[in-house]
Amino acid sequence: MQGHEHHRRDHLRPPRIPSPQNGSQAESRCNDQQIGGGIMAARKQPAQSPGQRLVAEILAEMTEAGVQPDAKEVALLATARQLVDHLDALEQVIAKDGALLTSSTGVVRVHPAVVEHRQLAATVPRVLAAIIVGDSTAGAGKHPAKVRAARARWDRRDQLRETQARRQAGA
Repeated sequence: MQGHEHHRRDHLRPPRIPSPQNGSQAESRCNDQQIGGGIMAARKQPAQSPGQRLVAEILAEMTEAGVQPDAKEVALLATARQLVDHLDALEQVIAKDGALLTSSTGVVRVHPAVVEHRQLAATVPRVLAAIIVGDSTAGAGKHPAKVRAARARWDRRDQLRETQARRQAGA
């Protein structure tokens, strides 16, 4: 039972990501970036985490749209960065350990990192959905059925007013 508890404590601790041992491999990864399906040479930059790259892309889109993130969006971007980085770390743990674990008694179970990954993967889209990249004053599109109903009400009101105006003019 102690081995199982030890495993759970290790699961709660963020996994260590090994740094590349060979400098030339690290340089080649830093010098080539895949952009839009092709490889483009870039200046040597410190490696960004997946979460940092995501936030940088969202901020670039916001800048293109002429929008600055408000305090809520800054907090959401920080949360999204952390979640995506944690997802990446969990993917590395799953790649190293496998998706299934076998206990000392021979029971095969799903790796706890797989369950955590699934939960985080469902949370990221909800966090990102709350970040407004374009013009936040535009709001959501109007529901067509509601627009038709409102037009019908206004048309009826206008018809009643016209009818009353004709009656008063004729009387």
